[in-house]
Parts: sequence; C-alpha cells; structure tokens
Amino acid sequence: MAGSSHKNRKYSTELKIAAVQSYLAGEGSLRAVCKQYDISDKHILQRWIACYNGHKEFTQPCAVRGAFFMTKGRKATQQERAKIVLCDINSNT
Repeated sequence: MAGSSHKNRKYSTELKIAAVQSYLAGEGSLRAVCKQYDISDKHILQRWIACYNGHKEFTQPCAVRGAFFMTKGRKATQQERAKIVLCDINSNT
C-alpha cells in the first residue's frame, strides 16, 4: 500500500471497560464487539480481557505479547499440593 501510514490508535479507559464488559456479558463475539466499539483488531480486545480478568489497570500497557494473566489466588499448602498431584495421577491411570 503505497502512501499509507501506520499509526497506533488510542482508546479511552471507558471504552476499554465497556467493550470488555460487553464481550464478557455475551453481547457478541470478539469480532462483533470490536466492530461495535470500532476496535481495530480482535487481539487488542483479547489483551484488554486478559488485563481485566487479571485485575490490571487500563491506564498503561498491561499485556506484553505472549503474556498470560491469571487472577491472583492464595498459595496452596504442601499437603494440598500433594493431594492435587495424587488425584491427578489417579485420574490418569
């Protein structure tokens, strides 16, 4: 494409939250929500969802390409870990 330039788009925090909540409420597919909120790519929305589910702030970039966020949970005790492993081993035999 001769003459076209690539420019990163900026999205407001309010738009990001609205789009994520719309998707999580089942109001459409990734592509449909992107179209509704004029988001350039579904991967952008996927990163926002990861941030939202990981309780990260939208005020700064929160996802590095390939990063995976999970919500913070409590630490398992050694006994709980052993029980999980035993259950997994028993279910695979």
